[in-house]
This record gives sequence, C-alpha cells and structure tokens, in this order.
Amino acid sequence: MKIIHIGLPKTGTTFLQNNIFPSICKIKNINYGKFNEEISEKVKNHVISMYFNDQVSKINLPDKILVSNENLLCNFPTFTKIEEYADKNLVAFGKDCKIVITIRHPVEYLSSVYNQVLKSHITEPEFFFLEKNVYSKNFSSPWFSLDDYNLSKIIKIYKDRFDQVITIKFEEIIDNSFLKKYFEIDSALINKNDYKNSAKSLNRGFSKKSVSILLSTQKILNKLGYSLNSSRYHEVLIKIKRQNNFSNNIKENIILKKEEKKNILRKIFKIIISNINIRSFLKNKMDKYFFKEKFVLDFKKLNYINLENLINDYKNL
Repeated sequence: MKIIHIGLPKTGTTFLQNNIFPSICKIKNINYGKFNEEISEKVKNHVISMYFNDQVSKINLPDKILVSNENLLCNFPTFTKIEEYADKNLVAFGKDCKIVITIRHPVEYLSSVYNQVLKSHITEPEFFFLEKNVYSKNFSSPWFSLDDYNLSKIIKIYKDRFDQVITIKFEEIIDNSFLKKYFEIDSALINKNDYKNSAKSLNRGFSKKSVSILLSTQKILNKLGYSLNSSRYHEVLIKIKRQNNFSNNIKENIILKKEEKKNILRKIFKIIISNINIRSFLKNKMDKYFFKEKFVLDFKKLNYINLENLINDYKNL
C-alpha cells in the first residue's frame, strides 16, 4: 500500500516525520520516502510544480511506501489552491493510494499558524486572517484564507478523488492512539519517553508574553512612522474594505498617502532594526527560561471568524 501523508501543516507533521513514521515503516516493513533521496526529490519537485502552477506528471513509487510532505495539501500559509492541489496529487500518486490527513482543533490550529508567521512577519491577527473579499493579490504580506479553511470540505475533496482517506486528529497523535486505530501497531513498540519529550519540544512557537512584546514593539514603531515589516499599507486597505465605505473614509485615505511617502525611510530603518533580532532573543532566551504561558488567539477580537462553526465541524469529523 502506498501511503501519502499530505498535512495539514502545523499538525505535528515534523514530529511525525522525524520520530514516528520511521518507526511505523520499520515495524510494517515498508519504505519511508524521506530516507530515499530520489523519491524525496521527486515529491519536492512535485510540490514546487504545484506552487508555480506548472503541469505535473505521475510519480512512480514502490508498492509499499510512506511519503509525508505537509506542502502537498495547499499553498501555505495562505491556505489556498486546495482543490487544485488535490487534482494534481491525483495525477502524481494515483487514486489507489491511501491519503492521510492530519488535523487539529481550530483554536489551537489557527493560533499555531499565526505564531509561525510571526517568525518572519509581525502583524496583528486581524490583518492575517482574511476573508477573500478583503484580500488583494497586490498584498506582499502573508495572509490566511478563512474561506478555504473548511475541514469537512477538504476531506470530501480527497474522498471524491481517492479510494482511501483517513483523518487523524492532533489529540490522537499526542496520546498515540492513532497507531493502533489506523496502522494496527501496538503503541508499546514506540518508546513512550522519547515520544512525549519530542512531542513537547518540536516546533515550539512564541509564548503569550513574547507575542505581546512583538506586537507592542510593532505598534510603537508604527506610531513613529516605522515598522519591523516592509509596509503597513495593506493593513489600512483592509480596514477600509471591511468598513465598506471608501468615499467617506477621508482619514484612512490620508493615512494611505502618508504610508506611501514613508516607504523609503522605513526601508532604511528596517535595515538598522533588523540587526537587533528581537524574535530570536525572545524565542531562544526569554521563552526558554522565563515566559512559559502558551499563546492562544483572542477570538473575541476576531469576531468576524465563525469559531463555533469551525469547532463543530472539527468535532463531527
């Protein structure tokens, strides 16, 4: 059986790829794609082809193999092109393979995705989680498509194309119950101490306090006319679009003009501030020794997100 794990990203994929899948393959006596350089390169090239909207071709795989790449599901972090990627995965792997989709509770998942983005781009959640009607292709900043984040729809897309699709929840990975349930493996065969320690330590994001410091620093710099990012131009546009009132929004339009003029100074200031790596200091020093409370999004401030529907959808899977 060909087993293809496609993500979602931020659902313990790195932990699975490094700690669990090698053990599963050894116990079940099947090949592991990560350990085969030729297959690994073919899968990576397939992902790149999908990202650039190129044509894809069939990937010849051994009959008994497990392949894992979280970038097979969608364009991340935008969370778009899901159906397009599914069609191309069908061409590459064939309908007779077993698709594995790992998912996570929406509160934890969206918090983790946002936390990941903060490593490269500091922005308020309201300017990252966007509806398609307030998004523009001209935005250079990362964003996440709320309209495409529909777990039951994603699973249906794959069930319509592939013979076998299994869905593993993040909780089942943490308590290792998925091993028996989906792979018929006794969890006792996996080193429990290594399992727990690795599950806690891999891909640790910013703490609640560090996120607060990053966002506060960004706000202060914005008031001074600078930013840790290249521009906050698109943030003003999103505010105007959500208010749906272009003609009367004089204040915001004045801000837009000011933002355009400040771009050159901002770029110069960014070169200076980039040498002070605040992200690295917070994550590797403060979070390691002092800040321990986990970051979770405040959905009261994101009331345009229908969290109840997302949670119910997850519970029913």
